[in-house]
Amino acid sequence: GPGQEIDDVAEALKLVRAGKPVNFQGAGSTCDFTPNGDQVVTAGQDRKLMRWDARTGALLGELEPRQGGSVNSVHFSPDGTKLVTTGDDGSVFVRNASNGDVIAQADYIAVSFTDATFSPDGQRFVASLDSGWVGLFRTRARTGTENFIRWLDPDNGDGPAHDNEATGVAWSRDRIVTTGADGIARVWNGTTGKLLWTYRGHSGAVWNPSFDPSDPSGRRVITTSDDRTARVWDVATRKTLSVLPREGGHPQAIATAAFGPDGRVATGDSVGSPRIWDWRREKLLAVLPVHAEFVNAIEFNADGRILSASDDGTARIYTCQTCVPLRQLEKLARGLTKTVRAEK
Repeated sequence: GPGQEIDDVAEALKLVRAGKPVNFQGAGSTCDFTPNGDQVVTAGQDRKLMRWDARTGALLGELEPRQGGSVNSVHFSPDGTKLVTTGDDGSVFVRNASNGDVIAQADYIAVSFTDATFSPDGQRFVASLDSGWVGLFRTRARTGTENFIRWLDPDNGDGPAHDNEATGVAWSRDRIVTTGADGIARVWNGTTGKLLWTYRGHSGAVWNPSFDPSDPSGRRVITTSDDRTARVWDVATRKTLSVLPREGGHPQAIATAAFGPDGRVATGDSVGSPRIWDWRREKLLAVLPVHAEFVNAIEFNADGRILSASDDGTARIYTCQTCVPLRQLEKLARGLTKTVRAEK
């Protein structure tokens, strides 16, 4: 992007305040909107958590302290007052969303936390590890031992939730969904931690579950997979509602997906071009060539803007008010994209 390349936060803020363009080398490859959609936090391999204005793309500052290792995920609490961040150094931090101060944490040596998200009331969080274990924690105390509640174990004991890496977590009402490289997704009771059932709709490693915020029942979830599909399914009825795409497969493994307004879904893959779908009709609406490499995270906000983060070192915000026709949307996305670049 335009502007002076710089990786020092203090110097970057000086340039921003002076009205000069900045090409900041620190955006990272994971991201999330604030619940009201006006700001964005990005993070990645440089351990920095950066806060941005979602409308202008302006850098607002760094949230400190930095994670101990590369940041794998970042998610806001439902009320926007807290952040939970995971690192490949075995740390998960619950932070004050306004300044980054650590409120609670958990640390496990020789493992990597792959994902974490809050309970609907923000008083607990669930976190997944690359060892296949998934834990429930409180957000009250600074130390992990005081925060720990239990492990999610299919046998209701102290064992892993998945036979291979636990890749992602999502929480809606009293249901938790976990995904694994073992090719399955599991649905758990969010209060008791008891396994309810196992979803076996995919034929490859499963990634990044995400609930539909527009679903009043809180039951509709989407998962992505190495089998080159994203699947929408119901955690209560156990039915698969949609397969994207239904036939032929996606060009590459799909790493991430999110629900948007009006029945839309966005997916991201290793090609770098997010795709927009009408999930009910299983119809592809648009392909947006906004990244050059693997898309690791993608999110909608309430007004239809899309946020995505990629291994190309950028996080991008673009508008999708209408997804037809394809050429018109691609032109719109190129014109409205705000880009922040990261040091890979």
